Amino acid sequence: MMKPMYWVFILGAIGVLSLIAFVTYYIKDKELKKEHGLKENFLILDWLLLLVTIASFACAIFVYLDIQNQISSFTL
Repeated sequence: MMKPMYWVFILGAIGVLSLIAFVTYYIKDKELKKEHGLKENFLILDWLLLLVTIASFACAIFVYLDIQNQISSFTL
């Protein structure tokens, strides 16, 4: 079993990577639509990447706070 602190880094890395993917996809999509004169709208992939980003950051924060709570309860 992995140490609990590794989960914070793994979830944080997933959040950072999905944030980078969201930003680059959004910029590329905006440029392509501007070139071809298409209407800009939020597609399902945009929402999915944004959801993964928010969820992984939230999980990383939750795991980190849970670990800190466990550590402080052991030291009391």
